[in-house]
Amino acid sequence: MQPHPLPPQAVVVTVLGQIGSNGAIHSDKKKTDALTVISNEGCCMSRVVTQLLYSLGANPRVVELAANDEGFLNTPHELPFILVGGHALGGVHKLFAAHIAGNLIPQLKAAGALWL
Repeated sequence: MQPHPLPPQAVVVTVLGQIGSNGAIHSDKKKTDALTVISNEGCCMSRVVTQLLYSLGANPRVVELAANDEGFLNTPHELPFILVGGHALGGVHKLFAAHIAGNLIPQLKAAGALWL
């Protein structure tokens, strides 16, 4: 299972420094993170996702969107949403499907999220 190219909203999120309460993106960052998890603030499934990734040896960047933030809150993407190497992997079910199929670790290595 290969990650599909990013939707336009995700391109903005991958280079974000912060998403302000007015939805404006403030960033001086040029490169994408190897692994990013985008979720609602306090989301329990975000904790499940990050714990799985930590157990595999990855250290994801976690972006929590507050209730008044824009960004993914107005899109059809499920949250938490996982980006691997700047490409959209998908939601929790896609992450677990990739992990069960044995595709997740090679994707994380290719993105530079795992060193071994």
